Amino acid sequence: MPTEGVNCTIITLSTTATDNATAVNSSELQRQTALYDALVEAGKDVGRTRRENSVTEFMHDTPEKVQRAMDLFSCAARLDPTRATAWMWRGVMLSEIPQEDRALHNFWHALRLDPEDAFNYYYPILYLCVRQSACCVCA
Repeated sequence: MPTEGVNCTIITLSTTATDNATAVNSSELQRQTALYDALVEAGKDVGRTRRENSVTEFMHDTPEKVQRAMDLFSCAARLDPTRATAWMWRGVMLSEIPQEDRALHNFWHALRLDPEDAFNYYYPILYLCVRQSACCVCA
């Protein structure tokens, strides 16, 4: 079990195959959507902090926080691999480790799934800028 209370092996999207398409019970789909959203929020909550000026920041600043959040985002991505949010946050966590190739793969996957979401551009660009400036400092 990757994190307390979350067992990714039992989280599956329930579908019924028909001749033309896969039919999903509406209430089950709503439940799965709510679970996906809860997993993503739980992953962000692992590192959520509040400053004195009431600005919320996400500080996944220890290997334990990064791994716990990564587990939650991975569960969400397995639950519904067609939604971009979990993939984008997986990229953020992988950039913290750093695992550059895997981070960029997750960022790119999120962007392909949802090219309309500005955050799917913001985080990869931020990551690449930080990486580039770190390389320039070393040179």
